[in-house]
Amino acid sequence: MTLRPTILALAIALALPQSALAAPPTDADWRAVNAALDRKDPAEARRLAEALAATGDPEALNGLAVFVSQGIGARPDPVRGRDLLERAAAAGSVGAKLNLANALSRGDRSGYPRAMELLRDVVADPRAGRLAYYPFGRMLVLGGDGKKDLVTGVDYLRKAVAADPGNADAQFLLARAYQSGWGGTERSPEKAFEHFLAASKLGDERALRYVGMARLEGLGTTKDPVAALADLRLAADRGSVWAMLDVGVILALGEGVAADPAQARTWYEKAARRGSAHGLRSLGAMLLKGDGGAADPVRGRAYLELAIEAGEPNAQAVARALFHDPSPSERAAIEEVKAAWLKAAPRPTVD
Repeated sequence: MTLRPTILALAIALALPQSALAAPPTDADWRAVNAALDRKDPAEARRLAEALAATGDPEALNGLAVFVSQGIGARPDPVRGRDLLERAAAAGSVGAKLNLANALSRGDRSGYPRAMELLRDVVADPRAGRLAYYPFGRMLVLGGDGKKDLVTGVDYLRKAVAADPGNADAQFLLARAYQSGWGGTERSPEKAFEHFLAASKLGDERALRYVGMARLEGLGTTKDPVAALADLRLAADRGSVWAMLDVGVILALGEGVAADPAQARTWYEKAARRGSAHGLRSLGAMLLKGDGGAADPVRGRAYLELAIEAGEPNAQAVARALFHDPSPSERAAIEEVKAAWLKAAPRPTVD
């Protein structure tokens, strides 16, 4: 498998005119590196990358930084990789600025200001600015400061989607902007659905869940509960805990489809086993009432108590309606069920 798509420096260097590089390796040099990767000889590719970086070429330094950081051809060395990125960025490497900004954005927020500064440099570059539309827009909408950054971020997300419609996360974030009116963006259920649908077709289960909910409620598209349930089941099967809960609610209440409490119980349990306090609350209530199967007061109370302890906002009200004072033997059994659950599943959290 070729590693070229992960090495931004190589793609940029090959795209730049030779006059734009201070002391560029030749096209033949870059082809030799790529050929070594194609024939699955990362050690040789690494040796060649070291030689290219030794010329001091900024993009070659960036390429070597990727090799070093990812452990291509030798063990990973993140300290040296970061040093190479810093040197390449200081020397003007567009690829290094992008890679360095990406690294800074993955840490705590203390790295955000510098990451944004680097991305501002890249988006202003006429040769490669479009490569930063998405990361810059994403940083501004998720980690920016105030309405102005949101407005700018949404604008760059629009540019990112126009430049690369296959970017699922950019499609998803733009859909959220239209859905929620980020930064004063005009709310548009139709545009939100359009971009959620595009992201879902690219494999984004978050977007698929929103597509399902839009079809369930008729927001920006035709109301279609049957199609909505199919979308939500697929998103749940792909791992979306929220979609598992949505499917549970639809089947428990029969929202536009035939009610199926037994299946609802199954979906709530799936969500609960992924750490959802909401799932535990709903599952506990069904067990206490005997909805969708036999009643089980001990397990039902144990799960509800776990949801209460996690801070699930509706669990206390459900408990007041359904709980009675347990006997000493029931209390012992409840605590045993709680301990077994916490041993087998993640500690529940509020969704």
